[in-house]
Amino acid sequence: MSNSHYFAIHELLNQLPPEPIEVQVKRPHHRRRPRVRYNGIYFMYQQDETFKFGDKTYERIVYVGIGNLKSRLNDYARINVFPPLKQKIERALAAQKGVLLDAITPQEVDDYVKSNFTRRILRISSADEAQKWERTIIPTVAQYSADFISRNWLGRWADLPYGIWNTEYTSWPLTLQDKDLLELSELIKTKLS
Repeated sequence: MSNSHYFAIHELLNQLPPEPIEVQVKRPHHRRRPRVRYNGIYFMYQQDETFKFGDKTYERIVYVGIGNLKSRLNDYARINVFPPLKQKIERALAAQKGVLLDAITPQEVDDYVKSNFTRRILRISSADEAQKWERTIIPTVAQYSADFISRNWLGRWADLPYGIWNTEYTSWPLTLQDKDLLELSELIKTKLS
């Protein structure tokens, strides 16, 4: 695989609208609504993490996750809820500041995530399909991300050799192939129409 797949995945995902991570306000529950499950994959982007390809500048994918999108994405907006990405950010902030982990407050981590990250979301019909994409996109992105990290990327303080916050599947042998990029392109077109 060449780095052309790395550039192609960013170009394809750039078609999806970016979404900020906003503070969630709890609303009183007068009646229970049925739970809606959305399976899918989400891509996190971090402020100032960009790269140039040709004449375009792209935001660099720094984290890929899957799951029930409604609950998983809400975890990033909820104060004091620490999914794996927030845990890594907490450790990196502590290392950057030269303090013990206990010195970093949940509010600091939440503020950092909300002010430095955006996401793009691709809803996918099944959890198995989402996992297939996760297991090919992460190693594809991991192969070249380290070439594009900025000097100030917080992940440098977390000892992340691949230039992304993910640690699972980074050295997985499966990467995106040309046929996968075509399939992903069609999937994105379908979701946007």
